[in-house]
Amino acid sequence: MLRKSVLCIMLFVIFCGLQVQAEEKNSDFYWKLAGVRWYFLWGLDLLPTGADITLGYKGFRFLPERDTLLQVTAGGGYESFNLYRYADGSPALPNSQFDKMEFNAWIFKWEPGIRQGFLWNRKQGRNLLEGFLFYRGRYDMYRDGRVIWGTPVAEAQQIVQEHTDYQAALVFVDSEGVWSNSLFTGISLNLMDENKNHQTKQGFYGELSLEWDPYLPDTAWKTDVDFLRFSGTLKGFYTLFDAAPDREKNLFSVYAGDQFIVDYAVGHNIPMFVMQSFGGTRPRNGLGRTLRGFEEYTYDTRFKLVNNMEIRVNLPALRLKSAVPGVVSYFDSGYYSNYFGDPGVLKSGFLCSTGFGVYLNLLGVDYLRIYLHFPLVGERVDGKKMTVDVNLGLHF
Repeated sequence: MLRKSVLCIMLFVIFCGLQVQAEEKNSDFYWKLAGVRWYFLWGLDLLPTGADITLGYKGFRFLPERDTLLQVTAGGGYESFNLYRYADGSPALPNSQFDKMEFNAWIFKWEPGIRQGFLWNRKQGRNLLEGFLFYRGRYDMYRDGRVIWGTPVAEAQQIVQEHTDYQAALVFVDSEGVWSNSLFTGISLNLMDENKNHQTKQGFYGELSLEWDPYLPDTAWKTDVDFLRFSGTLKGFYTLFDAAPDREKNLFSVYAGDQFIVDYAVGHNIPMFVMQSFGGTRPRNGLGRTLRGFEEYTYDTRFKLVNNMEIRVNLPALRLKSAVPGVVSYFDSGYYSNYFGDPGVLKSGFLCSTGFGVYLNLLGVDYLRIYLHFPLVGERVDGKKMTVDVNLGLHF
């Protein structure tokens, strides 16, 4: 069963990669895979259970020599996720061996909007400075507690009952499902250059954004939440070495990367999906997971920042030129403060971790990664000093 699941995933990623490459040939209409939804099974994100697709049109321009992109991203799926909070909102303390609450959820998103270029990158043939404005809709429907296939009936019934009681007492509006209707706007600067065959990157990317979801309980645009989120991202890459830059397939290349993200949310009813993520045009997991080495969904605060530093060594490409294996070493650091809904003392602190791993970049779309993590500052909830992590996910 496990081997079949892994094979299905690899074929799925290959298919998506072919589609992403194919869409670039059309000058006006385009579509691409915006994200894959994974179901956490047997300790790994193994089962693809949904996807987000972006459709767009760039056949006319409001400004000369500046791209105008009209696009919509929509999708959904069945996901599993965790809460490291007690029902009263208190966060699980580090080294507390807290028994995380695992949920199944149906999540649907829709995001129509526009991206407008203001400055042009002649070398890359795309917008250099770009503004964007989107309407973001989202619906989360939390189901019963997650039960792994093969769990004995009595144990499964106990898990379901525990989660039913937990949901009934949970102070966050998320427990009954979430409707969100927000306006998302910002500006980005793209000075990136990427060699897709050699899997190296060079240059910088910066983005500032704001997302506002007002509380509108008695209107057609009913929303259950209320938040205003500010987000900023700055990332840069530098190719340190390429053994054969003119060769079509990668022989041996090395590049360094750094990413800094900051996120701050205010409001009277902030949903968990905001606290457990960094905002922006491509939202990312919060401190748990973006800051590697700590449990996903932990440190879900209103203010958080992270800095990821890493060096990637791309090894010789496999038979398929876009299949590039490699090794990576990293050093991550971050800060968190202001747990929304915490009835106790608002906690804050620094986190830091290091580690290394191996990966397979397949068609420039996704990574199959195996990491060995070592938390240095701060502690995991389970108290482990070293962890192994296997996942599929987009690289920053």
